[in-house]
Amino acid sequence: MSPEKSVRWFMSSVFFHYLSFGLIVPTLVYWQSSMGLLYQQIGVIQSVGFLTLLVMEVPSSYLADKKSHKLTVLLGCFFLFLNFVFLSIAVEFWFFLIAQICLSLGMALSSGTQESWLFSFANESQKLNPSGLLSRMQITDELGVIVGLGCSSLIISLSSPPHSFMAGAVSMILSTFFLLPLQDKTHPQKSLEERPFISLIKNKPSHWIWIAMGLVGLAFVAERGELLFQGSFKNAGLAIGNLGWLYILGKLCSILGSLIAPWVKDWKLPDLWQYLMVGTLQVIGFCLLFLLHPFWGVAGLCLFFFTENILRNLLKSRILSDSPAGTTATLLSVISFSNASIALFIRPITGGLFDLNPLIAVALVVVLKVLGLLLLFSAGNKPLFRKTNP
Repeated sequence: MSPEKSVRWFMSSVFFHYLSFGLIVPTLVYWQSSMGLLYQQIGVIQSVGFLTLLVMEVPSSYLADKKSHKLTVLLGCFFLFLNFVFLSIAVEFWFFLIAQICLSLGMALSSGTQESWLFSFANESQKLNPSGLLSRMQITDELGVIVGLGCSSLIISLSSPPHSFMAGAVSMILSTFFLLPLQDKTHPQKSLEERPFISLIKNKPSHWIWIAMGLVGLAFVAERGELLFQGSFKNAGLAIGNLGWLYILGKLCSILGSLIAPWVKDWKLPDLWQYLMVGTLQVIGFCLLFLLHPFWGVAGLCLFFFTENILRNLLKSRILSDSPAGTTATLLSVISFSNASIALFIRPITGGLFDLNPLIAVALVVVLKVLGLLLLFSAGNKPLFRKTNP
């Protein structure tokens, strides 16, 4: 199969992969709360999920880099399928917990590996532009989520959320089908000197401090605050069936962010200032939740989705373009690992505060994002955030 045709099959798989997420994204927290779970319990479930990500994130991507991208992604599809099966029958805390663990395993096995596998096709054909492929993948996954959101709202209006989760399982089966014909490519083991940051840290161990600060800053900025948005919409009295349509609007903003991201990347600004500029817009989006009005809540959601995709594109394109082959999935997972490490502690605290006072929970996330921007600024002139000559 030619690289161009492989990319088309790969994008079809990505579409159904993220369509399945669209079937649960807008309703999961709302449904868990409707089944009698406290927001603190929901935060605990999410933290266990992040703990699972911490354990599996980097090892799974290292396996993908050194052994097989295809096998790793297929295993991820299997666990995501199990997640939907458990969600469709969940009636109490433990069912939701098991579903979250399966979801996190599936995400860990897919995170970074999909992008790394996609870039391997670009390396085999001069017709495929790596940066363009990343934007194309982001747009494809957002379109998949949008279709999933619409299907979720339609299914819930006609039936119930468990039937929407069952549709997610079918979507994962279709995603797996499009992966089966694709070929994989492995890379030889790299020496220490060929690995990003390794030789740098070997010569100057103090750079670990700045890299750690940068990773923590990125984790604070990357905090999604899904619980805050869905909880705020529930408190505002919005019907669960309408959340899908709200998220469709947000995902359209995500597509706009994906289209703009390559243009932002070409600005004559250091990477750091690009992160700071987009991160500041994201903080404004969360601040709109303080107004306690559905309109401003939706506006904040749209601004969040818009800026999130720009940040993802800037960071991933930098890593994928500048890192040696055979290390990209692992490096992307290091970023995800740091994000999950922080979220492991943030989510239960945020959930508990939301039970007490939603505004205090929003304030906490805003403070963390501002702190993240400050940490990025402090680490900004270090090698993680500026291009260095080889």
